[in-house]
Amino acid sequence: MCDVHSTVPAMTAFAAPAPTLPVWSLDRCRWDRLNPASGSLYLLVDESRHLPIAAALTEESMGVGIGAWLVAATIGRQPPATLQLAGSSPEADWPALRDWARTYAVVIARVGVPQPGPAEALLRSALRALDAERGAGHDRLPFPVAQQRLDRWYRSQGGR
Repeated sequence: MCDVHSTVPAMTAFAAPAPTLPVWSLDRCRWDRLNPASGSLYLLVDESRHLPIAAALTEESMGVGIGAWLVAATIGRQPPATLQLAGSSPEADWPALRDWARTYAVVIARVGVPQPGPAEALLRSALRALDAERGAGHDRLPFPVAQQRLDRWYRSQGGR
């Protein structure tokens, strides 16, 4: 006979939700108001949190330095599952990007043109901050001034 009044409580199967691994976006665009020549704005964004992780203004492509920049950005954070690359990255950046991705088991996804979303909105915001207060003659900015503007923007967006 079956005892329907069993003292064993009913068991419910609960599975802990799998932690979602972050998706980061890396965008690089040319910025032509740097004195004496054009520069590059690199922006690394946590897509799930809508926050900038790192921002850099360079006079040339980062090349091998992008690997160290990404490692520094990873310190104290869970590495992403995917790094979305919007826009174009110079060939000089690729070896270091691939090495970083292999080290942290990150999939690099090329998305071509910047997609509407947090990274694109933050990139536009950073470019507006760099172009703020420009003179009527569309003055070019000295690198230190442009870097200060980018740093101020980064802190205002919650970057750490």
